[in-house]
Amino acid sequence: MYPTIHDGDLVVAERLSVTLRNLRRGDIVGALSPTQPQQLLCKRLTRMEYDRVSNCQVLPTGRIPKGHVYLEGDNAFLSTDSRMFGPVPEGLVQIRLVLRIWPLSRAGWLSSHWFWQGGDQLS
Repeated sequence: MYPTIHDGDLVVAERLSVTLRNLRRGDIVGALSPTQPQQLLCKRLTRMEYDRVSNCQVLPTGRIPKGHVYLEGDNAFLSTDSRMFGPVPEGLVQIRLVLRIWPLSRAGWLSSHWFWQGGDQLS
């Protein structure tokens, strides 16, 4: 997720937004890899079910299917993400990253909303 999150950054994550199905476009999430389930990916949620996607070879319909999200890394040229493996089932999303606490020089919020504020409904 470079340049947003660097190797060695310490971040705080929460699960309640995932449990309540209250994620928004732009959230940084941790999701199990659809190709290597033992690996947790850190990606930005960019599209939700039924959203349109243009120029996606792995998504011939051009729309995110029901029950799926589209995840992209912030470094588009080096990221392995939904542009490569397609939409990800919602069930693979495990956490939402909300706060960087280390290094102190870059400490701050990674998210601008909380689980009780409502979001884009996933279904």
